[in-house]
Amino acid sequence: MSEVPFNGLESLRVPPGAGFDPRAPELEEFVSFRLSVLSNLLSRHSDRYWARGEQLSTSERRVLLFVGRFPKRSLRGAAETMQMDKAQLSRTVKALEARGWIRLRSDPNDARIRRLELTAAGRRKYERALPKARIQQADLLDALRTEEIHTLYNLLAKLTDRVCLRVDDRGDAANTRKGGRERP
Repeated sequence: MSEVPFNGLESLRVPPGAGFDPRAPELEEFVSFRLSVLSNLLSRHSDRYWARGEQLSTSERRVLLFVGRFPKRSLRGAAETMQMDKAQLSRTVKALEARGWIRLRSDPNDARIRRLELTAAGRRKYERALPKARIQQADLLDALRTEEIHTLYNLLAKLTDRVCLRVDDRGDAANTRKGGRERP
């Protein structure tokens, strides 16, 4: 097999070239590959951006912003919604609890269910973090025109829905169907 020329990350900064066949893509043309690379780049950029003052890891930031936006979600519901590994979520919650920003409370109707909520200090941290996250988002989306942003979100929603419909109802993304309720 002959070696295929590949210009590393530069090859992913442009759309596939002439002759691209979306039904028979090469690795660098797979949507999942490109999204994975973009996700990793976004995490690295975020880590550098947030390193200046907030001292939050990527997973801590995601969980803090999630709990601030969606208080009193169950651990399981948070893991399903964010598609975060339960063990990683548990470690992240413990780290945020140790910092005094999040607490777990038993559900009044079912003591087996533990709900996430921000402490007063966590709420203050969230209120400082959210504007910073919005600035970072705006900086990223400045590369797109308004109609491209809407198209991007529509395409992401379509792909998310498509994948959710293919996930086994007993799998990690069990609560991903449209109109699904949060699991305990």
